[in-house]
Amino acid sequence: MRELYTEFAGKDSLVNNELLKERIRTYGFIGFDDFFASFLSGFETVHLQPYLKYAGAEVEQNEQHLKIEKLSERSELQQEIWTGMMGEID
Repeated sequence: MRELYTEFAGKDSLVNNELLKERIRTYGFIGFDDFFASFLSGFETVHLQPYLKYAGAEVEQNEQHLKIEKLSERSELQQEIWTGMMGEID
């Protein structure tokens, strides 16, 4: 995610699903077709709390709203994960 953020943030181009799949495969991960079919091309919800807790964030999520809030106190590792996933936004 950090690589994609660095490459595409603030530019007039988007990261499409095919590019994302290609980058995931370059790191040796395979078997994401079901995930993409269900969550990116389909209508299933990705529940973010299990992932963003590692970035020091709390997530409130329902069918209509998504609220991501950074915890006021985070470890250095959590800050690095946050920056890698979300960039330098607050």
